[in-house]
Amino acid sequence: ALQEFALPPGLEHGGRPADYPSMASGGTNGGERTGGGGDFVQATMDAQWLAMDRDLATGHRSSAAAAGTPRQPSLEGLEFLHAMRELGYAHCIYTAPLFFASSGPRCFCGNAVFSRRPLLESCEGSNRSVILDRKRFREHRGAAVATVSLGGSTASGIPVTIASLHLDVWAEMKGHFGVAEGEMIRLLEYEAMHHELSKLPNLLVAGDFNAASRLCAKASPLHSRIAAVADELNQLRDAAAWRHMLPRSSPRLPEAWALTALGLAEQRLGYLHAWQLPLDGSPSALQPPLYSHWSGQ
Repeated sequence: ALQEFALPPGLEHGGRPADYPSMASGGTNGGERTGGGGDFVQATMDAQWLAMDRDLATGHRSSAAAAGTPRQPSLEGLEFLHAMRELGYAHCIYTAPLFFASSGPRCFCGNAVFSRRPLLESCEGSNRSVILDRKRFREHRGAAVATVSLGGSTASGIPVTIASLHLDVWAEMKGHFGVAEGEMIRLLEYEAMHHELSKLPNLLVAGDFNAASRLCAKASPLHSRIAAVADELNQLRDAAAWRHMLPRSSPRLPEAWALTALGLAEQRLGYLHAWQLPLDGSPSALQPPLYSHWSGQ
């Protein structure tokens, strides 16, 4: 499960990549259908993504045309797709575009789930791209969702669903209520994912949540010490943005209210972290990572 990397052009509506020829067969020769380079890449990108992203695609087309510059998408996503296929990851699902690079080559980024095992096509509601939050700050936040069969043949194995998602980061940076506002947006995005996918078999959620679990600080004295240092730095850097969440001993929005994305997941929806799961029937000896992604840290 991967996040925030270049998407290949010409994706189908459900998030599946087109069946491109190899890069060696002329994928970058510009304007030819073989390999998907140049004008063909742009034409297929516009046609396939227009249903999901009509306003965004139209806006970028107008801006580029007004500037008199040809629109040339980055082929990094196409190269990455071929590299993954060469490693045996023949099956994948992508999300809708996440963002457009404001500098450098044109680049749509997103999430994906890659698998060496065939996707379980009989699993209704899976193997698709799900938009959780549409056009917030001109970005889609979504999940790439795939179900595969583990532990045997496709028919006799155990179905496992993997969701790769990337939650919002801009609301806390641009909104009046700072981190509390960012957490509320992420909470709603996570709940949207849960609402869409919770009935799929054996759901595993992976991704960049732009949020740290409050449980991490309770895992060990070292975790607690690192959390205290991080809290102090956050207050020194931007006390106003953290006014609802810190100090941790007496926050305006108590942890018990579960008004964060991971608070909702842990306290209300029943999700467990991988490091909380028992190993071979025994209590887990794993601990959470010392670092968990939070914007700005």
